[in-house]
Amino acid sequence: MIRFIVSFLLLMEMSCLAYADALDLLKAGLAAESRGDFGAAIRFYTEAIDTGSLSDANRAVVLASRGVAYDTMGEMDRAIDDFDTAIRLYPDYGKTYIYRGVAWAKKRDFNRASVDFTDAIRRDPSDAFLALSNLGNVDEEIGEHDRAIENYGRAIELNPSYVPAYYSRAGAYYAKGDYDQAIEDYGRAIGLKPSYVDAFNNRAIAYLAKGAVDKAIADFGAAIRLNPNNATAVVNRGHVYAADGQFEMADVDFSSAIKLKPNIARLYVDRARARFYLGQTEAAVSDLTTAIRLDPSDIYALIWLHLTYVRAAVDDLQEFTRNSATINRKKWPGPVVDLHLGTTNPETISTVGLSDIDTKARLERACEVEFYLGTFYLEQGDRVEAGRRFEAAVNACPLGLIERGAAKAELIRLRSTR
Repeated sequence: MIRFIVSFLLLMEMSCLAYADALDLLKAGLAAESRGDFGAAIRFYTEAIDTGSLSDANRAVVLASRGVAYDTMGEMDRAIDDFDTAIRLYPDYGKTYIYRGVAWAKKRDFNRASVDFTDAIRRDPSDAFLALSNLGNVDEEIGEHDRAIENYGRAIELNPSYVPAYYSRAGAYYAKGDYDQAIEDYGRAIGLKPSYVDAFNNRAIAYLAKGAVDKAIADFGAAIRLNPNNATAVVNRGHVYAADGQFEMADVDFSSAIKLKPNIARLYVDRARARFYLGQTEAAVSDLTTAIRLDPSDIYALIWLHLTYVRAAVDDLQEFTRNSATINRKKWPGPVVDLHLGTTNPETISTVGLSDIDTKARLERACEVEFYLGTFYLEQGDRVEAGRRFEAAVNACPLGLIERGAAKAELIRLRSTR
């Protein structure tokens, strides 16, 4: 999701105040805002306005400050009301247009947001870089990647040290499939801000898209070192390890992620899949049972619990049927459940799995279709067709998808048990 940015905390550009109590209230509001107590900030700003001692220009600045506090609390309509009033009182205060534009963007009214960011550029050149960067964010939200890149570039020309513009432009390049430019911009953002965890994480994803697995793992590692509590980077690295067949390392990362986020069902599914291929059947069953308890609608957990029982030669038909009774089997990967229950056929899986899906996600889905058809044929005892499907999965799977490593592991097992 695009993050729209305002200029940290509002700088109180106040002219001389007639009354010390109003100034004290404003200072108290700023202090409350800086410590994250936006409710208190709103109260102090409101009291300052109610003193009646502020000029129109000063009242506009305070209203803009209160509007930012409302916006931060998610009360966008109140924020916009304050910004509207501030602009009527002081139409040349360019920052307020940026703040209102951000509020409109959060409400997904991108036309109004674009108008406000454009007005901000015209009225206050000193903050044009910030307005241009946010304008680029609007372009990204509506899929205008080239225009977004152009606006981020203009922002960078005005302020070459503005890190968010490099980061956002990298995201736009990535969305276009220009991974080299994305990597370059993430690198520039990291150069300006070496502690930028998200930039390391996203550059790793761009490296992965180029097939540079080692560089991706290194960047995920850097993100984790900078913030060991960043579960996203830990999970992402775990996926890369698993996709590369390094299941021991994947198990370590997924275990770390579970310590950070113990109530996320999918993390137990991820660890279970790693443990499945490490031969730790009981541990895999335990993880998958936990995942189903946390989220009975997690279809992947149901499928992998069945596959684990099949590998252990345990008849789980009744449990599998019971667990899948309430899930939406029309939604992918629900048809895979029907396949293993014998209520549909492989041809249907191929058709349903690849229908109604955008081009960007098609490769990932094709990977899953081939892999789960492989598991079905393996269960049916058709080793030749299973091997053919696993080969197809390896060729189709993106580098960061666990099914890639799983398919490779299945092929190794098939060849070793001839």
